[in-house]
Amino acid sequence: MSDTEERYALVAGGFDARVQAAPDGSWDADAPCEDWKARDVVSHVVDNHRRLISRADGGDDAPMGPEDDPKLDPPAGADAQTSLLYFLGRRA
Repeated sequence: MSDTEERYALVAGGFDARVQAAPDGSWDADAPCEDWKARDVVSHVVDNHRRLISRADGGDDAPMGPEDDPKLDPPAGADAQTSLLYFLGRRA
């Protein structure tokens, strides 16, 4: 794994850990950005990463919908990068 991939995996793992640790029902909590909720912040991050990854490899870049669960469970024992890709909708 390259240095860039390792850094991405570290950041992705941290983001995923925060999403997974969010209490149920917290997705409608106010975010620091005016008029945004926690779900909006997660959706923004997910949508941008989906778009970038899809441009690199032709994957799905469909935006995260309001019915999507921000806490999708990755496969047991998944590494940080696999967890983020799973979360982004690319079931690795």
